Amino acid sequence: MSLDEAPLPLPSASAISVTATSGLHVVRLSGYSHAKLLLGAGEFVESAAFKAAGHSWRVKVYPNGAGSIALYLVLAGEPKADVHAQFQFSLLRHGSKLTLTHDSGRITDRPVTFNANTRGWGFDNLVEEPDHDHLKDDTILIRCDITVLKERRHDLGTLDLLRDCNDGTTVQETPLQPSASTIAVTASTGCHVVKVSGYAQTKLLPGNGNRIKSAKFKEAGHAWRIWCYPDGDRRRPPGTSRSTSSSSADPRTSTPNTSSAWSSTAN
Repeated sequence: MSLDEAPLPLPSASAISVTATSGLHVVRLSGYSHAKLLLGAGEFVESAAFKAAGHSWRVKVYPNGAGSIALYLVLAGEPKADVHAQFQFSLLRHGSKLTLTHDSGRITDRPVTFNANTRGWGFDNLVEEPDHDHLKDDTILIRCDITVLKERRHDLGTLDLLRDCNDGTTVQETPLQPSASTIAVTASTGCHVVKVSGYAQTKLLPGNGNRIKSAKFKEAGHAWRIWCYPDGDRRRPPGTSRSTSSSSADPRTSTPNTSSAWSSTAN
């Protein structure tokens, strides 16, 4: 065999592949109107952690964002390496079977990087206010699509350029199986009437800031008392002749978020 007829040595080879793993999660926020009353600008409710595209995530919902609903995707846990992901938030129409609508969603322009320094990315202005198709029974449905891109390097040893790599096999894509979680914001209401007998005598109590208080009562799942300041409370604005306030009956517990209305009638 001549040198010209000798077979060429097989070259070494390596491969770089960028794979994409996708996931889908739906967050159900019930009590949407209560959430808007409860939370101020910059305050949020958060979903439970869920698995999608090979990682754990949470969704933060800001009902009173920058003039609209704000949504953020947060990487849960301690990331060991950068996670590159592209994601999309959409509001679902009730009864639409996860159908996306172009007028109620936002998608990142390109993949963003989640790591220990940057855990969350999102949108400050998803929609101004859900319409009747997206808000039913005070509930909105938020769809979150996540695609994680990952780079992999492989050493193939030697590469036979003459080998036919098409073995006739095909890869079938598996439809996404969505996961789901619920955020519930509930409201409890109650009403209590305090009768103050001998009001004229209470005015004889010396000094601004002195108070009388009711017995403890239970309403809306908590214990309360009513404090009445016949000569006003020095902590209140000047010019207040009477001051009435509510207080948690157990000061060791945190005060729940409440709103209250006060009224007085003269016979």
